Amino acid sequence: MLVGGGANAFVYRTEAYEEKELEPNQKYFSYLYTDRSTYLPTDRINVFGALTARREEFLIRPGGRVTLKLGDIMEVPVRLDRYGCFEASLEIDGMYGGTELTLCVGGEVIFTKYISFEEYDREKYDFNATTDRLVYHIGEEVAVNASVSTLDGSPVDGMGINGAGGQVDVTTDKNGMASGSFTADVWTYDGYYNWTPNSDYNWFQLTNRDEYLQEVSTQTVVLPSTVMLEYEIIDEGTVGFKPD
Repeated sequence: MLVGGGANAFVYRTEAYEEKELEPNQKYFSYLYTDRSTYLPTDRINVFGALTARREEFLIRPGGRVTLKLGDIMEVPVRLDRYGCFEASLEIDGMYGGTELTLCVGGEVIFTKYISFEEYDREKYDFNATTDRLVYHIGEEVAVNASVSTLDGSPVDGMGINGAGGQVDVTTDKNGMASGSFTADVWTYDGYYNWTPNSDYNWFQLTNRDEYLQEVSTQTVVLPSTVMLEYEIIDEGTVGFKPD
């Protein structure tokens, strides 16, 4: 480009690029909401969503085809209101595993959401576990108390409880109670600890049931050190430390 004025003129060059073609999902603001993320094999999926064009050229005209697809199993049309919102219900039967729920415009995928299907596992027992406190120094003993009862409140005798990486392996008494302990520790890559407190969850599970898994967790915070050291460089070969 030449820019001039009288005897003064200068030339500069700039590069121009062809406008990038947008992907289908870049043409719209969109989202899909489902009432749950997991459904029974035979169930109803309630879907709510929104779809709005980013540019006027992508506006959905009367007769435009907007659909919801559930994997390759079914496809249903949806109708947008004046705000671009919609709702729909999908009846399913005999579904297992998971699949994608997609919002499509003219057959092009605009938004995708994954949903899964499985039978619900109802808890068989009232299972609780607690520790004697929340914060521990590394190497201290963490006392664990657990209780197991049926849903009508009856204590469960002889129920095995395992957890904390195998450090706890106990059995409930006639009152449905059990106690154990494990050592507070912090996992490291190289065996060296820093001063940062570490928060973690310790999992415990009932062990002598057939084809049934029930777990609970407790939180602990482990302090790797009781002392924090500040340092100062005294000279090129000397570093001094002082407790804080």
